[in-house]
Amino acid sequence: MQEQYKEHMIKWQAAAKDYPTKAILTIAHDLFLQQAEVLMMSQSKLDGKAWSRENWDEDSI
Repeated sequence: MQEQYKEHMIKWQAAAKDYPTKAILTIAHDLFLQQAEVLMMSQSKLDGKAWSRENWDEDSI
């Protein structure tokens, strides 16, 4: 997911004319990467729970 936005972020940062704009774009990019990592970890955790036999209810089988 991150790769599709990387080129745009680099382009926007290069086009920024002043320091505050570049700083906000840099922080926004860092936040985006952190949130993508949290999302990926949450998805992996959910997937692990779904495949764990101990978490299955006998009624749901």
